[in-house]
Amino acid sequence: EEDRMGETGKKMTVKRSNRKKEIVDTTLHMMKNMELEDLNVKTVCDKLGISVGTFYYYFETKEELIHEVYTNIDDYLLERIQDRLMHEDEEVNLIEYAHIYADHVKLMGEITGNSLSARPIPLPSTKEEIQKEHTRTLFRVLYQILKEGQTKGQFSRSFNPERMTEYMIIFLRGISSDWGRRNQCYDIGEAYDTQIRLWIKILK
Repeated sequence: EEDRMGETGKKMTVKRSNRKKEIVDTTLHMMKNMELEDLNVKTVCDKLGISVGTFYYYFETKEELIHEVYTNIDDYLLERIQDRLMHEDEEVNLIEYAHIYADHVKLMGEITGNSLSARPIPLPSTKEEIQKEHTRTLFRVLYQILKEGQTKGQFSRSFNPERMTEYMIIFLRGISSDWGRRNQCYDIGEAYDTQIRLWIKILK
């Protein structure tokens, strides 16, 4: 009986996760053809064929949904870690991390156009929100690369890897913001590659 209940719980969790991802993915593609101001809970629900009540089961507000859309880089990273971030050389992993980040920014730019940076999404600002953000894959993967690089003697031990992770995320976000505000006029992949190699020199 307990096993059956456990299996039922797992299936319900997967179903909830799939539905939430469906809402996020649908919203992301809707943003390609409409202004953010015109996107509302009802239009998303109508597109998906779900009730407004179902929407609010997964998201408290439209703003929470939009924030989820812009932070789906965590899933993007998870899908690519096994293939691209398992090198023995942590410098190579760091460069690949920057390339993956750039790929995601380009993908978001192609889908959402200049809304990528024209309407910045507020970032966590309270101590609790910042601590929670640091548990995201985006932070954890970068932290692990820096920490492993120190252990292997590739990066200096003079810096705090957690603090350096914060600084590098700020740097990554800064380039994507600049790229969007300049109407995506330069090769962002090349920009990330050049800048991350400069960071590596600093880390040594």
